[in-house]
Amino acid sequence: MFGFAPSTWKWSQEKISTLFYHHGLFCASHPFGVMTLVICIVLFTCYPLTRLPLPGNAPLQFTTPIEGYKIPPRIPPNPAEGPNEGEDHRLPRWYLGPPVAYVQQIVVKATVSPWQQKQLIPIDAFRGPLKTVFALLEDINNFQFGDREHSVSVADYCLHVSETTMKKMPQGMLPEYGCLIVSPAFFWNKDINKFSADGEIINTIYRDLRPPFSTPPSLRDILFGVVWKETGVKRFYLRNRQRVISFAVTIVFKKYDQRFMAALRDKLQVAHPLSLTFNNSEVDHLAHVHFRAINHFVEYTPLMVSYVLLFLYIYFSVRKIEMVKSKWGLAFSAVVTVIASLLMSVSLCLSFGLTPSLNGSEIFPYLVVIIGLENVLVMTKSIVSTPIQLDVKLRVAQGRMTTEVVPR
Repeated sequence: MFGFAPSTWKWSQEKISTLFYHHGLFCASHPFGVMTLVICIVLFTCYPLTRLPLPGNAPLQFTTPIEGYKIPPRIPPNPAEGPNEGEDHRLPRWYLGPPVAYVQQIVVKATVSPWQQKQLIPIDAFRGPLKTVFALLEDINNFQFGDREHSVSVADYCLHVSETTMKKMPQGMLPEYGCLIVSPAFFWNKDINKFSADGEIINTIYRDLRPPFSTPPSLRDILFGVVWKETGVKRFYLRNRQRVISFAVTIVFKKYDQRFMAALRDKLQVAHPLSLTFNNSEVDHLAHVHFRAINHFVEYTPLMVSYVLLFLYIYFSVRKIEMVKSKWGLAFSAVVTVIASLLMSVSLCLSFGLTPSLNGSEIFPYLVVIIGLENVLVMTKSIVSTPIQLDVKLRVAQGRMTTEVVPR
């Protein structure tokens, strides 16, 4: 258990009180300059929010068996007629028409085995597993399904894209004018020679490819296709040991053919026989994901109500204080302060790669409201409790000095 000596605590308390006193005196002496500086700091700190996607309702998900899958009709069935034979009467209302695309991921978990510690260096634990992505891409691109007269390939089923819309993205980091197939091979422009010649593959993976103050997920997360903590790739490593590296090759199809997908799976299992030793159970369902239209009013109604209640509570709390000239102004400034604190905290979290939510169902926005309310009430009480014969600047300074934390 740690503690401070009485003399040390008293000295620290005096220094903190003096600092708060001078801070309050400076703010009261230069109100317009301080307000301008604070507004500039708030705007600068909230700049990352300009790249934050507007939050909407969570996507809906519905699964159907792969066996016998059919594209749903564009027109909803008549409830009076009832479901057809073999159809599920519990289909969601949004499950109509063909999907925009089909996403298929081929997840790879690779390692160097056997691991010969005396002959291998730490970077080999990453280089060996990542090199398998080039062979996997070659097998996918060269796959042919059908007979000699009529055969189809992945290029016939995949979704084709044009140039990328991200102007600041380095060339070759995303598919262009071809199939939408994403994999870690794009770090080296899908060139195995560049990969073999790269002596710093970890630095290549961790290089900053994002625009300034961009929000997660980063391009690195998209290329690997799995949750980053499950990839096994670490920027700093010390031990020379065996590692399991995980990544995925993500293929986006414009149409779905169950026979083609089964043939592709069999082809990859033959080309990579070690995959047969693991539990690669066949997925027997399709997951349909629907992104609903964003209703900002409904999304933020609880949060807006809480700020209105905060405004009214502060107004009625200080209404009986005669020394407060503008009760409405104090309530308004308190709400603005709390909103600015909320936006700045979210912006700083985004700058460090965190993803807080402003959703009304989260506890974080309301926690900021509670803390901001307490700060405003404590500050107001401290200032109005000072002697009324003092000048306004001195009263503000003494009020700031008395808001310090005292030992219990």
